Amino acid sequence: MKYTIKPGDSTLSLADRFGLFAETIWSDPANAELRQRRGDMNILLPGDVLEIRDKQPRFETRVTNQRHLFRRRGVPAKYRLQAFNGEKPRAFQRYLLLVDGAPHKGVTDKDGILEEMIPPVAKEGRLTIGPDLFEIPIRFGLLDPLTELIGVQKRLRNMGFLFTEPSGQPDEATSEALRLFQKRFGLQQTGEANDETRHMLEQMHDTPKLFPPPPLPGTES
Repeated sequence: MKYTIKPGDSTLSLADRFGLFAETIWSDPANAELRQRRGDMNILLPGDVLEIRDKQPRFETRVTNQRHLFRRRGVPAKYRLQAFNGEKPRAFQRYLLLVDGAPHKGVTDKDGILEEMIPPVAKEGRLTIGPDLFEIPIRFGLLDPLTELIGVQKRLRNMGFLFTEPSGQPDEATSEALRLFQKRFGLQQTGEANDETRHMLEQMHDTPKLFPPPPLPGTES
């Protein structure tokens, strides 16, 4: 079956819906072009087409007249987030993460990172963190690929460089946000989402990482 990706879909959530392993869907040869184009199975663009094959029966041999436990792999999903106050990580701070109304409590690590196991089909959350009870609304599964302008815009907004709603269309607000981002990380201030800028966005947004010291004046590449 060819499935057209909708907002909020990910390979993980679709695997849960159709009773398959996410790796089984993503590694299907029919999805080779999409794998190469997107890279991450859970960062897809609405309109992408994913091949999802029917489930195949699996047989297990067990001793009769005994009770056997079968555990489904891949459920729930691990959610990871790194929280900052400006550029300072919210280290060792208590938090409450509500996921579709279900509470998850804990303390961030030394780098401001929290990890929680959540349902693969979770849609919305709200994080309350720190002594200032700072609140962050979260929408799961809506981060678009970095190869698309809207993916660039969403990352800039998450990091505090863009203050308008991501639209997927080029505009002056996006260009200014890109210049600010490029200046902060010592890149050439073109105001364009070139390969160097996308790579830095991926490094600073998509993986847990502390902010480096600001570049010295006159040292931009």
